[in-house]
Amino acid sequence: MTMRKVLAAGLVVMGITAPAAAQNVHISKLYEQVLANGEIMGAGFVLDAFSIQPVYAEQSIRLELNVPRNASMTLMGDCDDDCADMDMKVYNGAGKQLGEDVLADPYPIVAFTSDDTGRVALDLIMNACSTQFCYASYSLFIATGQ
Repeated sequence: MTMRKVLAAGLVVMGITAPAAAQNVHISKLYEQVLANGEIMGAGFVLDAFSIQPVYAEQSIRLELNVPRNASMTLMGDCDDDCADMDMKVYNGAGKQLGEDVLADPYPIVAFTSDDTGRVALDLIMNACSTQFCYASYSLFIATGQ
């Protein structure tokens, strides 16, 4: 029996189908990227929140976040290996756009200052995904003033 067949049989026994196993690999890589984003941001920022979401090809999702009021922050986005282009737009509680990254790449970054409402809306826009959906993540970093 080949190694591939042994691995496939093991996954079936564990109740994991091939697509589910592939999805778990994508999610694991995105968690690793969240940690790498923390290293990129450095000592002057602290990770406040992160999430991994499935986003259908050529669609978007909106996430509502509670954030510190009147704080400098950076949102970093990442998407899985099936994604070639993801955009990010950030709005305050009243719907005013605070920032966007619409470059043709899979790693949007938006730096902004929150207002006194403590709420932001984050749009993750999946422009290019080679499968039915791709996994997208965001990492929210708050400036610590260091």
